[in-house]
Amino acid sequence: MAKGEPQLYGTQVNLTPDGLVLLPIEDSLHVDERRAALGMPPLAAYRALLEQAYGQTQKPSAEGDRGSG
Repeated sequence: MAKGEPQLYGTQVNLTPDGLVLLPIEDSLHVDERRAALGMPPLAAYRALLEQAYGQTQKPSAEGDRGSG
């Protein structure tokens, strides 16, 4: 992430005045598979947790929201 590369697990977001923005994810179609391999919940569940914690809705990522992947 520090090098401007896409993230692998979808854990990085920016808090903006417009809401939560998920930073770009490498191979977003398979992010839930990578998360499951580490015992992490699906990305949709993580998004819901963030929205609840910060009281904001999530905006699509910079590369576009591709659903749960």
